[in-house]
Amino acid sequence: MRTGNPICGNPRNLRMKDAVGLFALLTGANIILRQRGVTLVQNGESHILNQTNWLDHVDVLSTNAPSIDEMMDSTNSMGQAVELYFVRSLDGGGLLGACRTKGIAVATRGDAVVIAHEVLHSCGTDVSPVEDIYMVEDPSASPLNPVPGLASQNNLPSDWGGGYYPPTLTQRELIGRLIMRSGGEEGVDTATPRDLPSGTIYGWKHSIPTDGTSPMVLGQASVGQSAAQRTPESY
Repeated sequence: MRTGNPICGNPRNLRMKDAVGLFALLTGANIILRQRGVTLVQNGESHILNQTNWLDHVDVLSTNAPSIDEMMDSTNSMGQAVELYFVRSLDGGGLLGACRTKGIAVATRGDAVVIAHEVLHSCGTDVSPVEDIYMVEDPSASPLNPVPGLASQNNLPSDWGGGYYPPTLTQRELIGRLIMRSGGEEGVDTATPRDLPSGTIYGWKHSIPTDGTSPMVLGQASVGQSAAQRTPESY
């Protein structure tokens, strides 16, 4: 899988600014993505987009987001490739990464896990999206309203019996291990999110999977292999 890697603005402001750093990020992402048989390989050199107004983006989850779409339209000519754009911030620092039809944006604080997470989003379709899953309904609210109960066959029907689950493992702790986990919960987030399950997992998710602003509901979230139906690329 080829990647194009535009970097916006002054690269001195960005952690991901050199070939060594980018190689390390892709290597880390590939450790996770190999669960899906995906390997990211840089094709050509990174390019700096000398537009300081593209360093920070807001409202990136909306269908119509002119700033980020304009940035991605300026270079999206790689064909069947994953286009990665490294910027300073997304939604005022509230997001580390954003997968859009035309490419993937990664904020300065983003890492290899963020890249793998967003690339897996691009493996989904409108009919079979790869969703986000959350341990709590709203990490900024009180009470947090975490996913209830222990990990069980009903909560991970396609994966039960495919591994060892300690009898005290809660469902929200299991969600904390998943690569498609978004947000988190202090004191429970102890594992680096890396796991790509076979099928759906019970947890908090958006009621409209393709709309990150839609209300949260409890249910089976499509966060596994069964939802990854296409080769990741920018469309």
